[in-house]
Amino acid sequence: MPVTYAYPNGTLFSVEKAWLTAAGIMDVADPWSKFGRTTYRLLPPAAVSASQEIRNVPLGRFTQPMRPEQYRLLDGDRLTSVLNAMRGDTALPPVTMDETYTVSMDRSSGRGYRVVNGFHRFHACIVYGYSEIPTLAPKAVSRKPTTTKSSVGAYVPPHLRGK
Repeated sequence: MPVTYAYPNGTLFSVEKAWLTAAGIMDVADPWSKFGRTTYRLLPPAAVSASQEIRNVPLGRFTQPMRPEQYRLLDGDRLTSVLNAMRGDTALPPVTMDETYTVSMDRSSGRGYRVVNGFHRFHACIVYGYSEIPTLAPKAVSRKPTTTKSSVGAYVPPHLRGK
């Protein structure tokens, strides 16, 4: 019998009750978020490139994860393994993501994020009621406006010249 959960945008997905039971989750209506945790314990990667950073990102900033039609939405053994690790407070690696310019699940426009690697960790965070997920993300680039000075003076209309 499936148990239904909601993505931050309200769209529903199902998880088999047997998978939850195998992960030691007895009361599916009792999320861990009430204990003040916003995400799982992070296992930092061995190396982070200069162009990347680790940061917690609200789940609602992601586009809804999709899988190709030939794959099931979730694999029971894999999801159970991730749920067990989170329940046991085992450190897990961050989700790999990239930026996308679309509307994210929290309905904010502009930059959203897409899960590249960590599909089951993303869904397990929803099952446990977490609001954020640790990510290995492209480093935020500060975009300062460029100002250039012209070698020629500023244009002055003829009727204002000499005043």
